[in-house]
Amino acid sequence: MQHRPVLMATLLAAVAGWVDALGFFALAGVFTAHLTGNLVLIGQQLIRTESGFLPKLLVFPAFFAGVALAALLHAHRKARGRSSVRALLLAEAVAVVAFMLAGHVAGPVKEGENMGTLALVAVVLGAMAMGVQNAEGRLALRELGSTAVMTSNITQVMLDVVNALRTRGPERQRSMRRARRQVLPIAAFALGAILAAYAYLAFGFWGLLPAALALLALAALAD
Repeated sequence: MQHRPVLMATLLAAVAGWVDALGFFALAGVFTAHLTGNLVLIGQQLIRTESGFLPKLLVFPAFFAGVALAALLHAHRKARGRSSVRALLLAEAVAVVAFMLAGHVAGPVKEGENMGTLALVAVVLGAMAMGVQNAEGRLALRELGSTAVMTSNITQVMLDVVNALRTRGPERQRSMRRARRQVLPIAAFALGAILAAYAYLAFGFWGLLPAALALLALAALAD
């Protein structure tokens, strides 16, 4: 898969947008991929004394567990002289499928409702999946950059565009290449989030299936 980094970055960004958005819609505004967003929401709920504090808090240890799992898988494969890309993608796919099944059994949770145990399990599994994906970009897929957090990617695009406008020659070309490379994942993340909204309205938690299938396809193509 090393010769198709743009395809992998684009599909992984779409998966992150899909999983994060569907989880947000179905689980009363919980972000499975963005810890910063949950910090803001926790602060809001503490001030307003609203329900829903626990699931947003659970995202953090679950996300950390996903990162730890990815680190252990990567170290295990590296110790044997093998690539960890396929193992990491499969681990994420399993977590997304488990998220989908737990969420389907639990059912959607509306804003202001208290979550049952299965819904909390779904939150944990979704956050673990996104923890694995965030770690992938730091461990086995460093050339891809971030595929789950678009703020840094958008910042880099703007820096490259400004640099391209003020420079000439090879430096300008390098900046434009970097900017073009980041645009596809950003667009894919947004498209994934939009499609996830329609998938959730039509199929509920089963709408996570395309994200899981995309991960399995990437794992099958991985080196």
